[in-house]
Amino acid sequence: MELGEKIRKMRKKRNLSVIELSEKCGVNRAVLYRIEAGETSPRLSQLEKIAAGFEVGVMELLEGVFV
Repeated sequence: MELGEKIRKMRKKRNLSVIELSEKCGVNRAVLYRIEAGETSPRLSQLEKIAAGFEVGVMELLEGVFV
């Protein structure tokens, strides 16, 4: 599974919109859209913020992701 796909699935499982996740984690919503679409990869600082927004660790966020 690609990272963007996993982030999208986790977001939808928590019934969050991209805007809500953006507000929760502090990552720009346009960046989140691009990450989910596979157009860009997050920087480590963004990855940490996204994981915090989901209240999981970075390793859990990356589990099962093809790098």
